[in-house]
Amino acid sequence: MKLLSIPLAALIALIALPLLGRWLAHLWLGLVGPPQDQTQLAAGVGLCALLVWWRRPNWLIHTTIHETCHALVCVLLLVPVRRFQVSDGQGGAVLHDQVDWLRTTLIAIAPYTVPLLLVPALIAQEFVPPEWRPAATFAVGLLTVHHLHGLWHNVRLNFLGKQSDLARIGRLLSLVLIACALLGLAGLLMRVLWG
Repeated sequence: MKLLSIPLAALIALIALPLLGRWLAHLWLGLVGPPQDQTQLAAGVGLCALLVWWRRPNWLIHTTIHETCHALVCVLLLVPVRRFQVSDGQGGAVLHDQVDWLRTTLIAIAPYTVPLLLVPALIAQEFVPPEWRPAATFAVGLLTVHHLHGLWHNVRLNFLGKQSDLARIGRLLSLVLIACALLGLAGLLMRVLWG
């Protein structure tokens, strides 16, 4: 089934990426003024950026989030998880039952496309009472940088390995799916922060 990953990547790139790009351009052109709570947003982005440059990444946190994404998608796709393992600096693993190629792909790509910690902050941004919105905006700023930093580390560490998530489903398909997820996330951030 890995042979299908190249034509599938091309198909997704030719259809989904232009559609997402047009949607993003439409959102961008419709933005008026600065985002809501811009001071808190800048503070969240700035604090996370300082933490990124001040200390090496906390591999235990990154690995736990990465493997939790795999496990969460397993649960959502009704795939039994047999073992969940994380370590500080030695990677981790989620062992699950063998499944079809589509579910294997969705499970493998999850940590690269699902902003696990950012999603609750985006939801909170939409539904919290007005007095809590600045705190939610701060969290969105901080967790956006955290997600992008974790994504950069994950791709950098897992792109070339023969047994890595990205190699198992096809590197080209992985990059196209990650690009789609990033465009979708950018659009979602614009809708929420300027909403």
